[in-house]
Amino acid sequence: MAPKGSFSLHIPGGTAGATYHLLCGLAGTESIAFQIGDILTLYPAQPAYAGSFPIYGPSAAQAAPGQLLGSKYTTSWATVTPGPNNTAQQTVYYSQPQQAPLFVPGATGASGPTGAQILDLFQAPAAVFGPAAGPSGLSFPLFPYAGIGPTSATQGVPTFRIDELQTFEEQILSPTRRRQITSAGASAFPGPTGATGHGGLWAAPSAVTTTPQGFLTTVQGLHWQNVVLALSSPAATGNPPPMAFSALAAPLQAALQTNQLFLVASNPSGLGSFANELSIEGWPFIFNVGAKTATGDFSNVLIFKFRPGRLVDLVASSNAWTQAEDFNAPSDIAPLSAWLQAYFSQAQSWVSEYPDFSKFVGIITNPAWTGVLALRTDISLDQFPSQLKCLLAGIDLSLFNAHHVGIEVNYVHVRNGTLELPQSSLFGLINYVDPAYAHAHNLPTASSAAPPPAAASQSASGPYDFKVQILQVLFANSKIADFFSKIKLTAATWFDQAATVETDASGAALPSYAIELDGHYENHHGHPSYTFVTAKNQHYTFKLASPILNYVEALKAQFVTIHSATAPGPSGTSIDSIESAFNFWGYMNFKPLPGFDIFSFGSPTGAVQPGEGLYFSNLAIDLDFQVISGSGPTAAPPRVANRTFRFQPAQMTFDPSLSKLRPGSLLSGFPMAIQGLIPALAGATGGPPPKPADLGYRAITLPNALQAGPLGTQWYALQFHLQMGSMGALAAKAGFVGDMLAAWSPTDQAQVMLAIKLPGGDNSGFSLENVLKLTIQDIAFTQPGANGGGATGAGPTGPAPYMLQFKHLGLKLVGVTFPPTGNTDLYLFGPTATSAALHPGSLGWYGAYVGPTAAG
Repeated sequence: MAPKGSFSLHIPGGTAGATYHLLCGLAGTESIAFQIGDILTLYPAQPAYAGSFPIYGPSAAQAAPGQLLGSKYTTSWATVTPGPNNTAQQTVYYSQPQQAPLFVPGATGASGPTGAQILDLFQAPAAVFGPAAGPSGLSFPLFPYAGIGPTSATQGVPTFRIDELQTFEEQILSPTRRRQITSAGASAFPGPTGATGHGGLWAAPSAVTTTPQGFLTTVQGLHWQNVVLALSSPAATGNPPPMAFSALAAPLQAALQTNQLFLVASNPSGLGSFANELSIEGWPFIFNVGAKTATGDFSNVLIFKFRPGRLVDLVASSNAWTQAEDFNAPSDIAPLSAWLQAYFSQAQSWVSEYPDFSKFVGIITNPAWTGVLALRTDISLDQFPSQLKCLLAGIDLSLFNAHHVGIEVNYVHVRNGTLELPQSSLFGLINYVDPAYAHAHNLPTASSAAPPPAAASQSASGPYDFKVQILQVLFANSKIADFFSKIKLTAATWFDQAATVETDASGAALPSYAIELDGHYENHHGHPSYTFVTAKNQHYTFKLASPILNYVEALKAQFVTIHSATAPGPSGTSIDSIESAFNFWGYMNFKPLPGFDIFSFGSPTGAVQPGEGLYFSNLAIDLDFQVISGSGPTAAPPRVANRTFRFQPAQMTFDPSLSKLRPGSLLSGFPMAIQGLIPALAGATGGPPPKPADLGYRAITLPNALQAGPLGTQWYALQFHLQMGSMGALAAKAGFVGDMLAAWSPTDQAQVMLAIKLPGGDNSGFSLENVLKLTIQDIAFTQPGANGGGATGAGPTGPAPYMLQFKHLGLKLVGVTFPPTGNTDLYLFGPTATSAALHPGSLGWYGAYVGPTAAG
């Protein structure tokens, strides 16, 4: 038996024409407005059997999608219609989530103990319906909770416990009631022009309201005009506009007014206009709902949870989802449920390896948590932090996203009776792990890529490669709470010479010629700062297959973004052109050349010895590339293009005080001041590089004992200043300082040159007072007294002195050379062992004239 018929609603002592609220269930936020004399009509033979209950939770039994109540057993459903004295002739249904009802500033402006203004509940109308009712019109389940007594057995059938009644209302009755009201065509939007509706509902002014979580909602009558979810933080010029829904689509408004709201959205069609960008400390996220990578794979899944229950349980039952088919393609619902369960299970299994997942796991297992959550969220590459754009060249962008971004609470103020939103509390996590790095370190990763092959001697793209191995950024309360990153540069050549794998300072083998840099984050008075440098005391030594350079020891490396510029590309894409550089500090260690130790800086035996050689800074490997990206759910995935590495030694500087000369080498016995390094390589146009002579240098004849060939087409050179002393008053104004080059070619055989640029700009001699010229036929380096031409040029009592010989000098005046006969030679010599102790770093001159030999 089930009741049937119409009943008049009355309130003892009530007032005619006054509005009262009939609670529909157990939540005070869901009710039907009525006046005395309105009609409650009961219709029997309506579905009453919940074949699967509970529908989520540890003991859940999965029901067929949409089938919460079936007709195996039946009961009466009800509807409320206007009575004869109700002038509005419409019934208003009010509904909003019990965990997120709307509030407005109180009419009295009263304040609480802390001084904060007390807010009043805002009754949010959800729908209106007229007298049409019954099975062909509108009826819905209402349960007479007032008649429920203590737990007992009635005719052998156990009754529900109180907690079970509440669960049944939340999981079965409330969703069914809301679905019935919506599907019966009850209006949720303003009526015709001039309509006054129930109590003037149609003409109601706009009201700015807030939920307890601080979501600002602008409501006019039945229409929700705007819902502000969050503000980017911190407030800054260039931030995206507030994340908000405007011109809400009917399905979204209906969902947001549903008691026990649990909305899962993978399809944007039900959302309306959505300003979907959000920034946290300069990290830009896009809730790009609708983006899908492959069948059964999802991204940018948006979840609103304002009901009790654990997320891990709620996602498992699509019947617990509010209006599932309005926000997801029907064919995607079951795969999405499976994907969400796997996504949450994966996070739970990762906590031991990635502690930053702890907060997320706490959220998905906390039945009381409420808020907004976006999963596998896009990161806007155009607005990526400028300091970190260099990283994009080493990231697999198909795997790069935020694991989650969430909105927990907004801080709402009342100013002059109006609600304002100055700040949001946001959280999130980026957890990018390169699959090869994860495989090498036994770390879990979301990628299904196969394990990488064995490391090759150099990258497939050439002698250089760059990878971001791991990038983890934890956001909490709208701030960066943790930042951890490791990046890797692979460098298989240095100075155009192949490198062989050596060990670092700790003795660990270097994998794939790699230099590993650690990322660091600091916040200076609200300004974030990021650096990528090698670990302290972590040195990297690269042994070179070169007859000249022994090895390069990198003591420190840094990676920086130099410049980026975004321009529109074809087909609606944007192209971000990015310039970045790896900068190095360390030592160039040169080998001792047999016969004449030109390059001087290095260990005596050529063995690898840390901290020996020529100390340098500002050696760079430039990395330029482009990021091409589109926008919207249907855009092609972003990609990196035109990645180009360039070895850049031209800006190197050297510090003699930190450098070490080899005993007996050229610079140890012939002091010169190191100035820089000149690279002479093929230009961008493919033309030949310049020769030393093209740069104003004159070759110096070297001892025959030097076992080296002539300089090749491509070359590098150390540049020195040679303080040549004074040649008297005539040359005093000339600034008697020459430049010297010690050049080598990057070849398998030693190819070297010493060259000099003489003062005055004319390499045939010296200009004196513009009218006299001292011409030089030849310039040569000698080391008289050296025994056997060894690498160090040892003499009988120690290192032999070095001499720079200017041969066959002549003083030319208006075409006439003096002396007309004989030869004059000048010698510039370094200190002997005795004079070096008295005058370190000094050079001396002497000259010799050989007259003509007498005939006969």
